[in-house]
Amino acid sequence: DRIRSNLMVEQKFTVPLGGHLFKGFIDRVDLIPGTDNEVAIIDYKTGGEPGPGERSRQLLLYAHGFKHLYPEYTVRRLSLELLSKPKPRVYELDGAKYVSSGVAPLDANVLAEMVDTAESILHDYRHGFERVADEGQCRDCGYRLYCG
Repeated sequence: DRIRSNLMVEQKFTVPLGGHLFKGFIDRVDLIPGTDNEVAIIDYKTGGEPGPGERSRQLLLYAHGFKHLYPEYTVRRLSLELLSKPKPRVYELDGAKYVSSGVAPLDANVLAEMVDTAESILHDYRHGFERVADEGQCRDCGYRLYCG
């Protein structure tokens, strides 16, 4: 049944968000049985379960990217298939939120936070910063992602 409901696998996407382009890679998208336009986005994880922030960023970006590419579909379900666990972590669309039993809903504010981070990186890139001679300070520096 799962194979018949599969719409696509390994779907790359680029989506505009807040004037910036974000890229992602969706592992699998299934059509939810009994529907014509509702889908489940599935992400496979071989390691441990990501924390709430990372989970929200990744899954909500995937939902946003998929809706951008395929507006005729509703992303009803977001799943993390944790290969080290017997059951997946499943979030169902409930109103405007994705919820799962036993954990907090996905944080819808993360997409705005991602835009803020992109703005900060762009600002720093345009205005520059001074490198330090002591690389030991780099561990705690907000610019460490930009240095080589």
